[in-house]
Amino acid sequence: LKHWESHSTSSEDVKDRLLDFLDLVEQENTRLLQRCEAISAEQQQIEMALCNTRDAIVITTPDGTIRLVNPAFEKLTGYWGNEIIGENHDRFWGYRSLPSVGAMKSVIYKGNDWQGELVLVSKARQEFDVEVSVVANIHHTGEITHFVYTLHDITGRKKLEKDLNRQTQFLEKVINLNPSAIIILDDSGDWLLDNLAAKTLLSDLGRDSMGDLSTRILETIQSQKRDEAGVLQLSLSGGRKMTYMVFSEEIPARYLISGAEEKNLYLITLSDITANEQQNREILIRQKSLLASRIEKNMIQGEFIRGFIYHLQKPINISKAVISRVLKAAEQRQFDQLQQSVSLLNVELEYLEKVIAKFGAIPKPDVADAETTESNELADAIKILYRESYDSSIIQLSNDFESPVVYPFPYEIMQLMLKILIDNALESVESSGSKGIIRVEFSKNQGGVLLIVEDDGIGISKSEWYRIFEPFYTTKKDHSGLSLTILHQLLNNANGNIELMESDLGGAKLCLFLPTDAK
Repeated sequence: LKHWESHSTSSEDVKDRLLDFLDLVEQENTRLLQRCEAISAEQQQIEMALCNTRDAIVITTPDGTIRLVNPAFEKLTGYWGNEIIGENHDRFWGYRSLPSVGAMKSVIYKGNDWQGELVLVSKARQEFDVEVSVVANIHHTGEITHFVYTLHDITGRKKLEKDLNRQTQFLEKVINLNPSAIIILDDSGDWLLDNLAAKTLLSDLGRDSMGDLSTRILETIQSQKRDEAGVLQLSLSGGRKMTYMVFSEEIPARYLISGAEEKNLYLITLSDITANEQQNREILIRQKSLLASRIEKNMIQGEFIRGFIYHLQKPINISKAVISRVLKAAEQRQFDQLQQSVSLLNVELEYLEKVIAKFGAIPKPDVADAETTESNELADAIKILYRESYDSSIIQLSNDFESPVVYPFPYEIMQLMLKILIDNALESVESSGSKGIIRVEFSKNQGGVLLIVEDDGIGISKSEWYRIFEPFYTTKKDHSGLSLTILHQLLNNANGNIELMESDLGGAKLCLFLPTDAK
């Protein structure tokens, strides 16, 4: 006590310092306890996150030994934690993943993060496609302490992608097998997508044809009414002419282009209707041919009546003259009964003459109107109506399709006249046993247009030239002798003319001239 008392002042100081130290120790202990509780709570949160996350988590040592897995990994692979802790993670990667696993290791062993897709093999030997993210945990010394693997099951997504890819390939095949050209354009005419038929069409059109074709397509669809198809005619290489039906539909650009602005694109379908157009044209031409045949039949009937009149008028006139003389003689000799009989005969002849005049008054067919016919239309008619002769080069055409000849006659009448000339030429060629050449020429002349048909047949004797247009005159068996008469009448009605001459081919040459102001 004496010692303590003698040092009372210093002892109190030590005591205070000791108490302060104990307070600091208690405060630090409290802080450490709070920190431990926070770390424990954080660890619990991490454990809860690892346990409840849907992604599989694996933690391995630097050499790949598994130290920890979460329940999602156990559920995905079928292994319990105690079965795989201590195993190397390489046992879980599928054979197809080996190249990617090697690439992954070369990255993470350098301390870098890695992301990619691997194939995981479960305990039941089932393969899963997983999206893998690997993070390396590096100590402050620079050494790698462990790796954290996050595995996200993308098997369903990969299957969906494969299905979509398979469907896409299938649709591409279907679209490419479609005989119609399918094209997608924007509103400025830029060519975005197409199918095989469209590529073939571009190839047939020639180089640098894409811009011109897209412009024509846009003009066609913009000029057509809503929900109606347009028609586009194209000239392909080799002189082929094709006709296409144009269907269009507007689709949002975002359907095809990710992040595209809000605008529409044009889905275009070009369907080849050339064959249908050709078939329809053939049907129309044959219908016109039937109409021309009916016109010819009516004209033949008219010409028959006029020919009948022509041949009866002469004996009637002679009979009238004889009757006049008989009457005079009978008058001088006072043959009363003879006079009455002859007078009666004269009355009957006058009646017959009136009847004939009545038949002769049957009106001629009115074939003149405002319609015209182009030479390319007549050329098409020849190719269809005389296909066999045309294909075998018996009938040869001379026609400038870039500048067609326009005839001032309706199509049916021009077809009728052309048919008369070609039919006569074919008969002449068949009778002569020659090579068989018929040349048809459409041409222009000063003040009018020409239609010339010549052949290498037997020709026409010059002694018969002036009679071939006479009604009922013919040198052929079972012919009426009226076809050329009809032709002559049609030309006269239009102030035209027909000229017969010898052909350089060896046969006859008939040249029809029609003034361009013919009505």
